[in-house]
Amino acid sequence: MSQSLTSKLLSWLAALLSGVGLIFLTLAVRRSRLPYNSEGNYFDGVVNYHEHSVVGYGVMAGVSFLAAIMLYGTRLLMQRARQGVQADRAASKLDSK
Repeated sequence: MSQSLTSKLLSWLAALLSGVGLIFLTLAVRRSRLPYNSEGNYFDGVVNYHEHSVVGYGVMAGVSFLAAIMLYGTRLLMQRARQGVQADRAASKLDSK
C-alpha cells in the first residue's frame, strides 16, 4: 500500500471515529438530562432508559476520540518520517557528487 493511500486511509478512519465519538457524546448528554426516578430508570411510554447507560456512552465517546487522536498522530508521524527519508536521500545524492 502506498504511503499516500495509507495516510488518506488513516485520515478517513480518524474522521469516522471522531463522528462516532460525537454521536456517543450527544447520546450521553441527552440521556443525562432525562428525569430519572429513584431507581435510576426513565420510561417514556415506549422505551425504558437506565441512568447507568450515560456512563457507558461517555466511555465509548472517550475511547472513540482517543482512537481518532492516535490514528491522526500516527498519520503525522508517518508523514514526518517519510519527509525525513526523502531529505536523507536528497542529502546523500548531493554528497555523492
